[in-house]
Amino acid sequence: MNPRPRHHTPSGQGWQATAWASRPGYQTNEDAAAVTDHALIVVDGATGLDKAHITAWPSDAQWFSHRLVALLREQIEDVTTSISDILQHCLHVLHAEFTRTAGSPVTATQAQPSASVIIARTRATVLEIYSLGDCQALIGHHDGSVNVCHDHTVEALDNAVVDTMTAWARKHHTTNKEARPHITDHLIRNRRLMNTPNGYWIADLTGVGIPHGCLETFDIAQVQDLALMTDGFAATEPLVHLFDTPTHLLHALRTTSPEPILDTLFALLDADPDYATYPRLKHIDDSTVIYATLPRR
Repeated sequence: MNPRPRHHTPSGQGWQATAWASRPGYQTNEDAAAVTDHALIVVDGATGLDKAHITAWPSDAQWFSHRLVALLREQIEDVTTSISDILQHCLHVLHAEFTRTAGSPVTATQAQPSASVIIARTRATVLEIYSLGDCQALIGHHDGSVNVCHDHTVEALDNAVVDTMTAWARKHHTTNKEARPHITDHLIRNRRLMNTPNGYWIADLTGVGIPHGCLETFDIAQVQDLALMTDGFAATEPLVHLFDTPTHLLHALRTTSPEPILDTLFALLDADPDYATYPRLKHIDDSTVIYATLPRR
């Protein structure tokens, strides 16, 4: 089992303080995260459809997410270069690494590892949020308002599969967990939509999804705090209903560290082994969050 890090990072030039945590859902944590002076980075890796194991890491998805975060951390402070250009360069480096290891190019997009990426970076008077995939950012403002940066495309596809699973369970008088293997073809069909105009956009070794990422900017003087998270941690709100809204989730992170929230989330899911109370596609997903406050300007 991977260790469960507890991090409290002293203030850098961009942040007054940060706190973050990352916890594997099973054995291998395919989430990765980093904090630099001016940036927060969260990446949620996913294994390719053929479940190939090319790298020496526990999984290719873990290799992809952790290597990508390491490369981004090295380059993200260059505020003269756009976040998307930095991400493109990092993916080019990883494509070369993966090709060397595999011994031949990976031609099928769905056979590659992929990842959702979300990055926050302070630049002069601006807070930039770049997102590609289904990670989420919550941005709290001094006036009490909260902005949510989140692409719901993958969530909608997954929710449709969950509905199919629960319908299969009702029809065959089984539990949702027992029905889960019977809807795998639906998941495969969704994965084949990766980085296609009629599907969803995400980071992979080709970098074709990068132009379809979302870049939002905020006046940094108006921003109080923010949280970046993978969908595993975001499940505290729509899945287990620990919080009524994303705003309530951000308020909770202001008053407690991420670890007690993760403790409660994992305990609730562990207590629902048949996916009855919380219909879902896996027992527990890898869960990562970074919370940061900004100095008043």
